[in-house]
Amino acid sequence: MRRYVAFMGINERPVSKIALEGVKRLQSTHDIHLWAVTHCKEDYELAKEYGDAVMVDQYPVGAKFNQGLMALQGSGLEFDYLIQISDDDVVSPAVLDAYEDIDADVIGCKVMYFYHEGKAYKFHYAPNSDGMMGAGRAISRRIIEKCGWQLWGDDQMKGLDFRSEINMRTKGAKFRIVENSGIVDIKTDRNIWGIETYTKQKWCTEVDPEDVRQIVGVKLFNEIEKLCEIQVTN
Repeated sequence: MRRYVAFMGINERPVSKIALEGVKRLQSTHDIHLWAVTHCKEDYELAKEYGDAVMVDQYPVGAKFNQGLMALQGSGLEFDYLIQISDDDVVSPAVLDAYEDIDADVIGCKVMYFYHEGKAYKFHYAPNSDGMMGAGRAISRRIIEKCGWQLWGDDQMKGLDFRSEINMRTKGAKFRIVENSGIVDIKTDRNIWGIETYTKQKWCTEVDPEDVRQIVGVKLFNEIEKLCEIQVTN
């Protein structure tokens, strides 16, 4: 079984605990260790309940992630793949099952689900291209080392996934997309990209919330619903 590191940047949001519980669920089925990149004491202490955490500067986001990656290098933690999981994402164990026997430097998906205020959506990322989503993307240690443990541009605030993809391609990375949609992004009132960014696109369709429940499981789905109810009330 492959050894994974779940690389998660945490940014002072209530939804982060749900994402961390999602990593805990992955830990019950796969060899995966949490590496959280934080910038405040509260997030640091929360993340330490689930794995390892470091504190770095918050901005720019590219520098924040690169600092977290360099700290991971210095930790001596052994892993085969780093998997990107945002602090508002839940990844199904089925995703890692689909990755297990694939020989590639970067493995990822093109389909994900969103959950926002009681509604669920299925989104196809760039269906007419060979690009993949950043959410749930698994990156081999080999290509991280070839990039000098610097995947992102230090000055970046947006577009980090695209910039890192270009970086890895220039180092000869082999990419592979899998047909799997076991990733859920929980949209709350604090997002870089709001739900309207996706719902206005023709590749985004509303689906039954039951589809999301099947991916995240009953326990996490109940927590997601509670969080969304609080957001609506406020």
